[in-house]
Amino acid sequence: MKKQVIVSALVLSILCSFNAVQAQTGFQGFALNPQAGFFNKDGLVYGGDVDIAWNKMVYSAGYHVLEEHSIASSDRPLETYEHYSFMLGKNLDRGKIRIQYLGGIAPFLKTKRTNEIIELDDGGNTYATEDIWVVGLSIKAGVKYIPFRFMSVGVDFIANFNKETPLYIPTLSVEFGLLK
Repeated sequence: MKKQVIVSALVLSILCSFNAVQAQTGFQGFALNPQAGFFNKDGLVYGGDVDIAWNKMVYSAGYHVLEEHSIASSDRPLETYEHYSFMLGKNLDRGKIRIQYLGGIAPFLKTKRTNEIIELDDGGNTYATEDIWVVGLSIKAGVKYIPFRFMSVGVDFIANFNKETPLYIPTLSVEFGLLK
């Protein structure tokens, strides 16, 4: 019994100190935001963001994998992309609806097919690939419905503007965390 009281008191003191720190530092919430969708090169996207709301600003770090779909291209190997994003923006809450807009930098890695054909050992052939790394600008705009304090569902539109392959990525989004 004594051990339970001590553990309960410890947990309560940690929670109270967290709330005190939260009030002093401007921490407003966080979200883990898994996403899935399509992109302009006829492929699938999956990944997500980690968002932290601090002093009326949202700081976001994201990672998305984009894979060319085999229906869209008969060429092999399929092209793949990795989109990293580091953005800053705001949330506008209107009751249970949240509008989010962010912008920032986005390193981008692409495994691209070249025009060079390589003959395989089995008598077939495939295209050679090259890895390309560029830094672009990224924006994200989203609309979410918040049915619970810890969860929201909605859509996000992400764009990566870079010199190699500009991307437009609509996704379905689910957020989990301390949202309100």
